[in-house]
Amino acid sequence: MESQELKARIFTPASFYRHLKIFVASFSEFRKSRKNGNVSKSFSEKIMLAVTQVNGCRYCNYVHTKNAVDAGTSVDEIKMLLNGELGELDNDESVALMFAQHYADTNGKPDKETYTTFVEHYGEQKAVDILAMIKVIMVANIHGISLDAFLSRFKGKQMKGSKLKNELGIALGVLVLLPTAIIKVWFEKRVKNSINENRNKMKTIKNMSIIVLATSLLLGGGTSFAQNLGKTNKKNKTDYNVISRLDVSPRPAGFTPVKATPKSGAYIESVVTTSNRVLNSETIMLKKASVQPIGEKGNSPWEFLCDEGGHTYEQSALNPLSYMVGGISSSLLTRVEQAIKIMNLDVVSAKVEAKVFYRYDDPFTPKWIGYTDKVVANILIKSDEPTEKIAEVKRMAVQAWAVGECLMNETPVEAKYTYNTNIWDAESASSGKVIGSESYDNGLKITSKVEKPKPESFELGTDVSMEKFTNPFKFEVVSISESANDKQRPYLHKITIKAIQENYATWNVYADDSRGYKGIDKAPTSTDYFTSGTTLCLMSQLTGSSEVFKHKGIEINDYRAEHQFNYQVDNYMTPSATGHVDSVTTRILVKSNTSEKVMSDFASLALRMCFAGEAVTGATTTEIGVYQNGNLIK
Repeated sequence: MESQELKARIFTPASFYRHLKIFVASFSEFRKSRKNGNVSKSFSEKIMLAVTQVNGCRYCNYVHTKNAVDAGTSVDEIKMLLNGELGELDNDESVALMFAQHYADTNGKPDKETYTTFVEHYGEQKAVDILAMIKVIMVANIHGISLDAFLSRFKGKQMKGSKLKNELGIALGVLVLLPTAIIKVWFEKRVKNSINENRNKMKTIKNMSIIVLATSLLLGGGTSFAQNLGKTNKKNKTDYNVISRLDVSPRPAGFTPVKATPKSGAYIESVVTTSNRVLNSETIMLKKASVQPIGEKGNSPWEFLCDEGGHTYEQSALNPLSYMVGGISSSLLTRVEQAIKIMNLDVVSAKVEAKVFYRYDDPFTPKWIGYTDKVVANILIKSDEPTEKIAEVKRMAVQAWAVGECLMNETPVEAKYTYNTNIWDAESASSGKVIGSESYDNGLKITSKVEKPKPESFELGTDVSMEKFTNPFKFEVVSISESANDKQRPYLHKITIKAIQENYATWNVYADDSRGYKGIDKAPTSTDYFTSGTTLCLMSQLTGSSEVFKHKGIEINDYRAEHQFNYQVDNYMTPSATGHVDSVTTRILVKSNTSEKVMSDFASLALRMCFAGEAVTGATTTEIGVYQNGNLIK
């Protein structure tokens, strides 16, 4: 094509694919650059136009010229940018604009000296932000030029030097090249950041990918889906809500559930869970748990779906430790509200804010282990009652808090493994997906994604990157529980939960501890959440352990975790109420053609890695504060 307006640089699909990989690898930096304010909207559009001036994309020229005008860039500045005349522009911005043109001129291969000058001028973080924008517009330019050339060809205007196969390979090939680039970058980054001692032992990229996958599996492997259509089965593929009420109680295969016998004046809640994998082409971290306090009138069985987040995707359901920490804050709030009722105090509101600190040590080594380092739980009360009475509320609540006693003291756990039982004929993993973040039960929206929590008693930390897996790897989960103010169910709580990790959502869920009140339960109990969180955490570690064993050439065909926790409160609903957990039953069921010794090693690795299990078996450091009208009571 001879016309001036269609003159542009010509690219090949191979060059486009290279820039796609660069774009995918820096996408997280681009997202952060749009939020951190280092680069203004006007400056950003000038950068886009500087690159576009070199490459000659008409579509990008039009879009970013309009955006630049809307952002307040003068017409004279735009004219100079489009003509490549940068000398009269703002000196601070001109360094970036000249570098952007240099980057485009060299097809994304700037010389070291120019790059060093660029970084020294802006500093590392701002330079990363600018470079991320340059990488994005390079991809947009290349695709826009090829699409323009392809469409113009049908109008009888062939772009000079452009070939049809290249136009098709870029304009339409992006549908294949982009997913390929994402997968390629995914594995390359995991190899670079996560392989430590195992790296030299890898013989093929496939083996490296398996080990690296385990990194993302343990804390990130989710996918998100849209609409909420209810739980249905379509050709053996089930659509799940995040939380739903079940018709059938959990049926453990590794033990027979038996409700513990309460002593005089004691209240015992024996909570049973079972779990299964949910097969999904997008993630191997999707799983489900069914849970119910056995022998308790008015407590329904519930099903929890569980997913994780990661570097490039947001979770479709709560992760295991969010369920667990939600149970921690809600169960303490129940004891606080009961103490207030026992003391007959005039209280405007009460809530509990919890933060739990987790850690991996020595991942991908024989010493790999998971820890719960600390639990912080703060009680926030608004009331004009004497300070001494508010302090007494804390004392009574903590004394009656069975979940807290389980955390603060070593709890006896009976853990056993069962191999290749008949359960797999009926209870093996099946295909499915989560259909939306919102779940409803009897008109109540019991799950939804919301804005980040805003705790009053501690700072919310920065999301931990899921791209770089450090040793040790540390992160936090935060939960805020407050009354739902339901007159029929006085211990119905709204819980706001977030794992402080990249692409982990903030969730609202509900818990109902209104034992003994008329009517059906409106949500799972707080101990349902704590118990299920423990079970699902173990399932995550079993998934990771299975990938490690797969790398060794050992196939673990299926697995599940089951639990029974016996929560007891002596002298229930009295000032001397005392909570404790005297026993926990843990079962891991494994299906595999390998030896029982290998299956035992597989299950033992998962148990050792399980944060939640360590919180139960160990004596976890726990700090509990009480605030009255915003002031800490010492």
